[in-house]
Parts: sequence; C-alpha cells; structure tokens
Amino acid sequence: MRRIELLGMEVENFRSFREPTVLSFEGGIGLNYLTGDNQVEPLLDGNGAGKSTIWDALLFVISGTSVRGLRASDLVTWGGSRPCVTSIWKIGEDLVSITRQGSPNKLTINDIPAEQKEVDTLLGLTRLQFLHSVVFGQACPLFPDLSLPERAELVDNILNLDVWLKAAEHAGKEHTRLQ
Repeated sequence: MRRIELLGMEVENFRSFREPTVLSFEGGIGLNYLTGDNQVEPLLDGNGAGKSTIWDALLFVISGTSVRGLRASDLVTWGGSRPCVTSIWKIGEDLVSITRQGSPNKLTINDIPAEQKEVDTLLGLTRLQFLHSVVFGQACPLFPDLSLPERAELVDNILNLDVWLKAAEHAGKEHTRLQ
C-alpha cells in the first residue's frame, strides 16, 4: 500500500482567500487540529477565520465541488475572478500537483490537462469516500447518520467489493466447469 500525504495548497480567489495564500500541512501523519484566529473581528475568536474554506478548497481541487457540493461560480471571492486551488501531494516517493480552476473549469495533474477519473485513481478515493474517511465536513451526514443500505453501499464502495464478488463468481463457475 502506498502512502499519500497532503503537503500543502495554494488558494486564490476562493471564498475568503482573495490573494494567493499558501497553506502548509507538512506535519507528518496523524490527526491534525485546525483552529482559527479572526483578526478582522477578534471578538468572534476563531469564527469566520476561514477554517471551513480550507476544507472546501481541498474538496474543490480534488472533486470540483465544495464539502456542501457548491461549484466554482458559488465559491469565487466576492468581486474576484475565477477561483484557483493547487494542492501538492506526496504519493509514494513522487511529488504530485493537482490544480483546479473554475469558470471555465480546468483540471491539471503536474500541469498536464486531466479528467476527474485520473484524480480519483491517483488518490484512490472518490469524493464520497474522501468525505467519509478524510474530511468530515460541517452539515454533511456522517457514517452513523446514513441508513443501513447507504452504509452498506459506502463500505462496499470503499472496499471495492465488486472485485471480490466478480472473483467469487468466476471461481464458482470455474469450480463447476472443473467438476
């Protein structure tokens, strides 16, 4: 199994990040705690500091929508031009950049035009899988909130059980043929 690590992002014209802003996540593996400091309205403490926007930017760059499913036209900074997010990943021993710009949409992997399926394959997770295993967004249903059929479908999807079912079916047919 290969190790995948998000090293950082650059966010521009995306919600509260008007100017290019570099965010570093180089802290090693494990659970990370994100807190905010609202310097515009100090009485709000960490509220309105842009924490949720960071996760929206991450979901946008890997899937084209925010945590809540908003598209680029809804995520652009007020009065700004097209939103742009670049993420830098260490996948195995390779450094990989994924960049997504919105309206018109443009997706690149290492500066080469790409399709969504390539990002999903590169990270090994679809948007839905990412939302249930990496980023747990506000106002999004979590695994315990799902119905039993939805939970089963999600687990099947994450574990890619279709491969096992096809293999078992093939083994059964081969067993019958050999008998």
